[in-house]
Amino acid sequence: MAQPPARNADAVEADEANHIYFARRSTQVDPAGQERLRLHAARLKEHPKQVVYLAAYAENLGSASYELAIANQRIEAVARLLRSYGVATRQMHPLRRYGIARGGPAPACATADCREKRGRVVLSFGMR
Repeated sequence: MAQPPARNADAVEADEANHIYFARRSTQVDPAGQERLRLHAARLKEHPKQVVYLAAYAENLGSASYELAIANQRIEAVARLLRSYGVATRQMHPLRRYGIARGGPAPACATADCREKRGRVVLSFGMR
């Protein structure tokens, strides 16, 4: 499997423009996510040596296998849209799928905003 470039993962994830959010238990990219992906696709097409690494996260609402399946479907949805916008398959690398946040169980979410941001695909960029 492809390895991401050596970078500070926290800095990459802090960039909201690189996050594609999903509604609870959904694997469909909403219109805002589609627009973000169009912009990323234009960038990737303009720079064919650039690659995008995709990391998916789920909400921790079910079993580990369920969460992994949802995360996988989210990566596929993002990759499918990027391809439809003209990004070459060789520029995309599904990197990781997480049922919960890295580093162990996710803390309980007390707010709707917290819950809404759990289900996402994070894009990070590097060069081939």
